[in-house]
Parts: sequence; C-alpha cells; structure tokens
Amino acid sequence: MEPLHLIKAFSQVRRYQLAQIDGISAEMQTYIPKGFRNHLHWQMGHVIAETDNLLLKTTGERQLPTSFQYFFANGTSPNEWTGEPPTWKELTELLLSQCNQVRDAIGSEKSDSAYKLEPHLYHEWLHAGIINTMVKLL
Repeated sequence: MEPLHLIKAFSQVRRYQLAQIDGISAEMQTYIPKGFRNHLHWQMGHVIAETDNLLLKTTGERQLPTSFQYFFANGTSPNEWTGEPPTWKELTELLLSQCNQVRDAIGSEKSDSAYKLEPHLYHEWLHAGIINTMVKLL
C-alpha cells in the first residue's frame, strides 16, 4: 500500500473509533463488560500508546509521557492502575492529533517508515472491532 493510502487508512480508522464512542456516558467509559479485561477508556488509551510506540520507532522520539505506557501498554488493566490516567477528553483529542503526527512522521515518500504503519493498521482495526463490540454490550 502506498504511503498516502496508509495515512488515509489510519485517519479513517481513527474517525471510525471516534464515531463509535460518540455520546458514551462517563459511567460507560469505565465499565468493564463481562468477559473483558479492560474498558473503553483503556481501549482508547491503548491505541494511542501503541501509535506512540510506532512514532518512537519512526522518529526516535516519544510524543507522549511514559505514563501512557504504564496505563495502556499491552497486558495492562485498569484494575491495576494507581494514579489517574489521562482523561477521556485528552484521549479523544489525542486520537485526532496523532493523525497529523503520523502523517508528518511517515511523509508521502516511499520509505521504510511508511511501511511500519501497515501492520499497525491491523492493530488499530482490531481494537476498533473490540470497541464496537463493547459499545454494543453497554
């Protein structure tokens, strides 16, 4: 897939994720459905944290505080949190702003950086599906 198509696909999945969570009450943002280990708040933070990992691999720099990894890295759970995670509002803003960060990091040229985004898109869509399922269960 060409870099511009990858960037467009990344923006599309992020818009889809935001549409899925639009109007979710504060109570439902942190409700963990039966059979799940995490809630919507964690799901949103997780895709942001994983995109920050992608940006680190691409640019050599993290865009977010390392606390994001504590709260949202693979294998973590809100049941283990101590401290306050980023707010829902912060997460929704980051979902959008990371689209620009990814675009700037990847660029429009054919490069190794652009192709790092392709497997990341599978991860984004996987969590979009989980978010969709969780919203239906709420």
